[in-house]
Amino acid sequence: MSQTAHPVSSDSIVTRLHDFLTQLIVHGGFDLYVSVKAEDPHTFSANFTGDDVALLLGRNAELLNTLEYLAGRIIGDTAKSELRLKFDAGNYRLLRERELHMMAETAAERAKRYQKPFTLNPMSSAERRIIHLVLSQDPTVRTESIGDGEERKVVIHPV
Repeated sequence: MSQTAHPVSSDSIVTRLHDFLTQLIVHGGFDLYVSVKAEDPHTFSANFTGDDVALLLGRNAELLNTLEYLAGRIIGDTAKSELRLKFDAGNYRLLRERELHMMAETAAERAKRYQKPFTLNPMSSAERRIIHLVLSQDPTVRTESIGDGEERKVVIHPV
């Protein structure tokens, strides 16, 4: 007799994610609080507040990104469906997205002005995606990602 996989409810994923993050906070000794919500059936957000938010955001939000990755691996395996997690603290993601927009536009201007490719510093796939999307609207430049792993970066070419 075969069993059919049943989809996991959004409420169940919210509860699992909240419990997982709360245990990490407690066992890590962090002064943090987390709120978790479902944005749609496949997208879940977690927002951290508290005195230790700066620890999450240090080194370009390395710990925040790591928590997001770990939670995705652990919760995603039990959800049995496509899962997208968005973790934030202190509006870091919104502010970083604005910074990336400005960075993309400035780099594109330099590439056009000097008629030479401009290479940005390495960044995460999510950040590279923002750069590509912003500049996809500009017909005077093209973008490509080069490198491997954590050293992957965006190159902006004048057309």
